[in-house]
Amino acid sequence: MVLTLRKGSRRVVALTKSWWVILISLTVLSCLLQLQQEGTWDSMEFKDDFVRVEDGEFVIGENCARKFPISGFNIWEVVEAASLPEGGPVELPGSGQLPNDLKSGKEFVTKVLDDAVDAGHTVVRAWAHGVTEEYQSMDASGNINERVMLGLDYFMAEAYKRGLKIILSFTSNWTPAGGVDFYAEAVGKEHNDFFSDPGAKELYKKFVEQVVTRKNTIRATSY
Repeated sequence: MVLTLRKGSRRVVALTKSWWVILISLTVLSCLLQLQQEGTWDSMEFKDDFVRVEDGEFVIGENCARKFPISGFNIWEVVEAASLPEGGPVELPGSGQLPNDLKSGKEFVTKVLDDAVDAGHTVVRAWAHGVTEEYQSMDASGNINERVMLGLDYFMAEAYKRGLKIILSFTSNWTPAGGVDFYAEAVGKEHNDFFSDPGAKELYKKFVEQVVTRKNTIRATSY
């Protein structure tokens, strides 16, 4: 940027340069303070940031990249749990009955996430789709099951509250619902055809698109 000044221009330019020096110094100081705190981690500080890779390391933070500590676990039937009807039996189709002290599937989801934070975890890998027939996320015609997607909304919103990062799996190699067989059979093909058949791949891409472009109904923000 070029400044055109008439009277006292040298003084103004000098002051401008001084402010830039102060700003840069504050930024450097902020980075140094973060580096000193490298051994500590506050997930809430970076809950709006995406993890990325720099120089072969997972990092987070926009102004001063900081190493992202990876510690996590895998959970399935999370959309089923979050989709269970309120007041009904607290039981998952695949995993069976949940602990007796839990009154709802949503309570199960929040308990798992709270336990994860208490254990120092930073990442959760979860299925973005239902894994049992009753909780199929999308039918063979490409129509989304909104009830199941509302469950995913809930899980994503609760994870965000706790500063947990999410890895979503869009399909699996073995589950009858949402898995490779579902997409292959939907177009009259067999398991291995999923990886090459245009119709099966198109149906899968449609599901991925529906998820990544979805607006979370709880947080009113895009995924």
